[in-house]
Amino acid sequence: MKRRLWKILLVLLLLPVALLGALQWYAGSRLQPAKLIASLEAERNCRAEVGSASLSLFSLPARVEIEGLRLLPRDKEVDKPLADRKPPKNTTDTVLAIPKALLEVDLWALLRGSIVVKNLRIEKAEVRSVRTKKGENTLQTLLAKRKDPNAPVIPKDAEDPNKEVNQKPFNAKDLPLSPALDSAVIENAVVVIRNDKKQRSMQISGLNLALSDVALNPGDLAHANRATLKAGTRLVLENLKTGVRQMDFLIDAGGTMAPFDPKTGNLNTAADFDLMIHGDSYLDRIPTLEKLAKKLAKLKDTIGLDLTSFPVSGKLTKDTLVKLKAGDGRMVFVEDVNLVFDTCRIKLKKDGWWNLSDQSHEFQGTMFLNEAGTKDALDGVTAFLKAKNEKLADIAGKTILTKLVNDKGLMAVPFTSTEDIGDPEVNLSKSFEKELTKALADAAKELLIDTIQGGDSASDLIKGLLK
Repeated sequence: MKRRLWKILLVLLLLPVALLGALQWYAGSRLQPAKLIASLEAERNCRAEVGSASLSLFSLPARVEIEGLRLLPRDKEVDKPLADRKPPKNTTDTVLAIPKALLEVDLWALLRGSIVVKNLRIEKAEVRSVRTKKGENTLQTLLAKRKDPNAPVIPKDAEDPNKEVNQKPFNAKDLPLSPALDSAVIENAVVVIRNDKKQRSMQISGLNLALSDVALNPGDLAHANRATLKAGTRLVLENLKTGVRQMDFLIDAGGTMAPFDPKTGNLNTAADFDLMIHGDSYLDRIPTLEKLAKKLAKLKDTIGLDLTSFPVSGKLTKDTLVKLKAGDGRMVFVEDVNLVFDTCRIKLKKDGWWNLSDQSHEFQGTMFLNEAGTKDALDGVTAFLKAKNEKLADIAGKTILTKLVNDKGLMAVPFTSTEDIGDPEVNLSKSFEKELTKALADAAKELLIDTIQGGDSASDLIKGLLK
């Protein structure tokens, strides 16, 4: 009797293990690399590679580990068996590569044939995309659902080759996996975006991103649609025409957001962010300051006043917090921004903005030269005045200099910057031009009064005539 009881107990204990083992084999067979590749290529406009995939149902929650995942531009090789395929010709222009991904998934959903990811960790991912001269985003094309297997991979406009391709916005329903995430972590990723139309390249390296407090359900975006974001990265922007690296920033970011529009399900860019730009971040050949220097150079060409020794590069001397509000494709300054470089200080006013998609912008700001820059600029003023009159140069300190420098003795130049952020339209503030003109007039008054002989009454008369 006891032996029978022990046998029954043993069977009861081993039965769940056996069932779980059977389920492990069944579900694991559906995660074989060949089947994953076939599924990805059937659903997405890509060529896929998967090194290995494994499943563990003996952990709570269940775990799926995928290694060597790559999505590449679709080519004719996708119609061949895996063993007969030739290596891809192009792996640099557009590629999504994930060396290792760990997914904690819902076991019951997995048994029903769907993957519901609860927690996600991706290591050393690499993303490369190109925005073509026609406006196509090749990464978006790569991830798009395949509606017609016989349709061309890259849309073309035979009527107007210069017309930009209108692409549908990314929608919650377009996610390759069910997005019922509790958390997502990306470690040490690289993102490279090349814009052939603007001739610029942006590289985001060392990207560490964490999404927490995630509530996301494509079927109920009105209630389950939020996430808290923390990220840190290095951002490098290069001008492909000149080969000059224009930006090298170390950035930390954080904020809360609704990832998708509750009404349409389209990707939502509306969010509030705190952006910390770390000291030693570098700007080289700042387009706005280059255009500002050209504007000032016109003064030298027209009236001989040389104020062209303005810096166009600089390194941040301290961490800078930038508060941003994103929406409708724009990033808007919530507060004034003060960027303190080793060569100058740039203050950008609240409500300035730039558009991430077309790189348009509108800034109102003031550049304050440092002591060395101020001295060079004022030396140019003095040289200009001496060329006019030696006595005028002596009086300049009482008139022009007091109007061109702030209370800290630094020259301040207000400006506006608009249009394309990489090739901006920059104008001197009207107030600066007005103050400069007034300062020159005041200096001329002082010179005239000082050269008049005849005592105080004569000076009073001259002052009255010059008012």
